Amino acid sequence: MTKDQGTTLVLGYGTSGKATERFLKHQNIGYAIHDDHLGHLKVSAGDLDAKKFDQVVVSPGIEPSHSLIEAAKKNQIPVRINADLINFPSTIKIIGITGTNGKSSFCAKLDFALNQLGYSSKIAGNFGTPLSEIFLDEDIEKLNFLVVELSSYQLFYRSKFKLDLGIILNLQVDHLQWHKTLKHYCESKNKISGLDTSEVLYSRQALEKLKEEGVGVDEALVKVLAHEDLFDHALQHVTQKPRGSCDMLLRDFSGLEHRLEVVSKNPRKIINDSKSTNCTSTIYALNQQKKDTKKIG
Repeated sequence: MTKDQGTTLVLGYGTSGKATERFLKHQNIGYAIHDDHLGHLKVSAGDLDAKKFDQVVVSPGIEPSHSLIEAAKKNQIPVRINADLINFPSTIKIIGITGTNGKSSFCAKLDFALNQLGYSSKIAGNFGTPLSEIFLDEDIEKLNFLVVELSSYQLFYRSKFKLDLGIILNLQVDHLQWHKTLKHYCESKNKISGLDTSEVLYSRQALEKLKEEGVGVDEALVKVLAHEDLFDHALQHVTQKPRGSCDMLLRDFSGLEHRLEVVSKNPRKIINDSKSTNCTSTIYALNQQKKDTKKIG
């Protein structure tokens, strides 16, 4: 392989990798693809030792112990994710949401409310459209807001990304097969405050969990709120409209498919929450029900 075959290594060829490929093609940036499972062009650690690439753009689910990532770091080759490639117009306000449970629902509700208020808003990131796809959209100049769901994997790799507002909803044990320890997981989530962020909101529970795990938090940089106040405060902060109840804005919000989704009411109310990804998510869903519940499956 020679340098002119690609200055960017795209590591992983799932949704994120394919979106990165489309972006690089649009920008006329040379690239090569490596995927461990799909038989794409195989790149060796020696190629990185020879500095045949200027950067590695990794699919976030790939662990940092991957041999090509370790080779890139050894040779001081930047390891980035899809979002790091993009500079959005300053006219678009970007809201980053992370946490263990409820990220997608929070993003969907916020996006719905913003559109109800007459703004043009889209969901992107871990839930929604890859950020590079939004950037290539011909209607991007009409966009007012981007609501971005950020996973712990994305935050671990992310090196730069401007946020007008960053939020941590909650923190529980999750993704330890990737992070190995709860502290490492919490440190990745906490990186949302280290980005170029105008304001950062943490739930009280999230702050307590970070402290419990010994993760340093500069409390002068974050605003700590009760979980139930995060949504109203976020909406008021980004729109600068008077703060108040959001109930009217959300009265037509139907929720997300497979997330606390009512599938039957007769003779018993049956709720599908099959999108729960961990025990705490399931327990949270059950606690939202006012009557006795029975779990099936």
